[in-house]
Amino acid sequence: FHAPFLPLADKKSLVPALVKALDFLNLKKKDIAKAVDLAWEEQENCKASYRETTKKTVSRLVAEQIPTIVLAGRPYHLDSGINHGIPELITSLGMAVLTEDG
Repeated sequence: FHAPFLPLADKKSLVPALVKALDFLNLKKKDIAKAVDLAWEEQENCKASYRETTKKTVSRLVAEQIPTIVLAGRPYHLDSGINHGIPELITSLGMAVLTEDG
């Protein structure tokens, strides 16, 4: 069983943590660093796209005066098997549902 702590919010600390966690694979630090750089860039692009989509959505909701709820909680609450259909219940009442991410 192998479950190392990986500081995913701290790019500077992530590379050494991955080097240590993946030591048994004999990967080069520069290859891990390159992979982290590429992944970090892609995640930032994804977040930027998500923010832009959210801005457009919120603008439309405001313009159309649609009641909106931000459904905040743990990430696993987005799982339909766990959230007991709360997002669907809210939308069935004519309201829009946004997550805390955007």
